Amino acid sequence: MTNEIKNKESKFTTLDYFYYYIKGYAIAIEYKYTIIALSIAFKYYEKCLAKGSSRFSYVLIDAYDLISSGAANDYICAYTIIQDVIEEYSKSDNIEEFSKKYSLTEKNIDTIIELSSEERYNHAIETNPLKGVTKDKIMPKNLAYDQVDKVYEFIEEYAKLNEYKNTLIALKVASKLHEGQKRKGGQPYIIHPLYITLKIIYSGTDDDITCAASLLHDVIEDNEEMYSCNGELLITRYGLDLEVVRIVRLLTKPKDYKITDPFEEKYYEGVNSDIRATNIKLHDRTDNLSTIEVFKLEKMISYVDETKERVYPLLIQKNYYPEYSQAFTNVKYVLRSNCEVIESILRRKPAVIDFTGYQRTLFFIKGYAKGKNMDNTLKALSIACKMHEGQLRSLGDPFIIHPLRVALYLINLKINDDATCAAALLHEVFKKCGVTDGGDMITKKYGLSPEVFELVKLVSKPEEMSREEYYFNLSQNYKALLIKLSNRANTCTILNTYDQEDIDEYIFECNQFVYPLCQYGVENYSKYSHQINIMRSHIYQISNIVSYLTHIEKDEDSKTLKRDNSN
Repeated sequence: MTNEIKNKESKFTTLDYFYYYIKGYAIAIEYKYTIIALSIAFKYYEKCLAKGSSRFSYVLIDAYDLISSGAANDYICAYTIIQDVIEEYSKSDNIEEFSKKYSLTEKNIDTIIELSSEERYNHAIETNPLKGVTKDKIMPKNLAYDQVDKVYEFIEEYAKLNEYKNTLIALKVASKLHEGQKRKGGQPYIIHPLYITLKIIYSGTDDDITCAASLLHDVIEDNEEMYSCNGELLITRYGLDLEVVRIVRLLTKPKDYKITDPFEEKYYEGVNSDIRATNIKLHDRTDNLSTIEVFKLEKMISYVDETKERVYPLLIQKNYYPEYSQAFTNVKYVLRSNCEVIESILRRKPAVIDFTGYQRTLFFIKGYAKGKNMDNTLKALSIACKMHEGQLRSLGDPFIIHPLRVALYLINLKINDDATCAAALLHEVFKKCGVTDGGDMITKKYGLSPEVFELVKLVSKPEEMSREEYYFNLSQNYKALLIKLSNRANTCTILNTYDQEDIDEYIFECNQFVYPLCQYGVENYSKYSHQINIMRSHIYQISNIVSYLTHIEKDEDSKTLKRDNSN
């Protein structure tokens, strides 16, 4: 499974440094307007950047200086970033033309208006423009992830605890209308909408309308009676809110779409018009990719192409809706790793190695750690970069990418414990950097908390230790368990460089040790049960795809060999 490798060094600029630092800081400290302002400014300055203007860099530096001095709040920081936009907007006579000129959404314009007036801004804070999605939810205590009836019961209990009227109705309707229907792999079809809804709940981006629409997103398309009335019976017969049905309609493709909308532009435009429809579609795609082994190779390739061309662009919505940012980033992780592994194993294109792109992740984490006052994480960033300098992964890209992704994955899952993130950044130093004193010297030299290297020791398996003992030790410390799962999820993306024996061994370890570790974590560390299940699902999807594709490759190689011998 060797791949031709193409090297790439992206241009990393001063603008990149400040942009990702401020974005990380804003997410950490929940600066909602600042996150939206970054997106607005990026669009606004796009033409200026193409002409070589450095104005955007100066604006970001001003915002960075405010943050560093402690003089910034969300309003001041956001206003600083889009002050030029506000000034031009105030002089504009035609809002529609202004919006079109800079590709601004209605939410962008609302933000500009609110930031134009401190009185309006304060009113926006009082009325909570992010209501619904951001409120605390009540979670049921237990969940057996692999049992469909348990998933149904979990969602039902969750809906009752949070007074989700439409969701309770949708559960029964979805079960009734999908009764007898099967997925391509032979499982009951209801598994699909249940798992999508479960993942949305775990991501923290749910509300009653979203959960109900998620459960029903395929019923119009897959039921003749519902299709003939465009879902109207969902309202008149079952009493669902019109808003639920409106979103389901956005997610429904016409039966003749291959003629009326062959490139599916209208369909995706509709999905993109509503953040809740976008949310459901993204989670729908991640679940469909988890069963991609039932597709023929041609269908698999076209599905990947559609994901990249049509689904990836939906992720840009996270820049306009900060409350969805981290959840959509996790979806991006899953989609990207699935598609990259499929393409690489099928040798559709050479792998592209970016030697500087990781710095965006580095500065995002740096800004986030600054915002959360994560001193150990800030120190660990510096230590990891220094100790892994010059080291490469098996694909040929800088090794530091791996610990950065492990830490960022945890952060995006809202696991922001300082020691955990610091240990995630340093989890490979024993193996890769020859650290033999248990990290004592590094701890003293940099003033790290002793807990950081205690976690690194747990995650780093000594050669003489049995797997049974290693995984038992991990299970007894939830922080080490979380780091290990994030590491495993991010190791999935380089499985294509393994030979068949390595892959078989990897999958054996998943089945015998990693999945039981996940189950133990769900049952004993309920606070992190949904994060654990998200990582478990990610690991399962990748290992399943790799196993399937590599065995297909092996079969194809065998057939080729037989043909050659017969000739």
